[in-house]
Amino acid sequence: MKKNKLGLPEEFKVQVYQKKISKHHNDPFWYDGDIALIKYKDREVMIIAGGEIRIINKEGEICHDGSKERGPGFPEFKHGLDSDFQLAQLDDLGYTWSMNNWFEFLWKFKGDSSWNDIMGDVEYGYDETVRHAKDMLEDDAWWAFTDRPEKSKQKE
Repeated sequence: MKKNKLGLPEEFKVQVYQKKISKHHNDPFWYDGDIALIKYKDREVMIIAGGEIRIINKEGEICHDGSKERGPGFPEFKHGLDSDFQLAQLDDLGYTWSMNNWFEFLWKFKGDSSWNDIMGDVEYGYDETVRHAKDMLEDDAWWAFTDRPEKSKQKE
């Protein structure tokens, strides 16, 4: 079976805006904004990385604000943070995640002018997010019961 850029079957049409950096960069920490648009049948799902990031050290100083290291940074890591493995060590080293980001989904039917979101439907891994989007797109029952804002407007 042929696969597309995200490893999905080719009947899923994809436009990737931020490809996975490496197998060591699965956490949403490494990504921001639009990740990918996936289309299947008359359905579309946009994957985005959202939320703010703030990591604080034992002294209460901000070490990372989501865009770059600040203040003292991370002296334990000679070259700064560069992998999910290092992110997983932060709690044990006394750092606190004051805020973190996540992957979330926007959806619409082909031709609709606006995107909808599902409050609270989030993922914390790039690979898991792509699989979740595929499952979401294939769920005929869910799509059958979604409110179609564009269709509702036409009835008025």
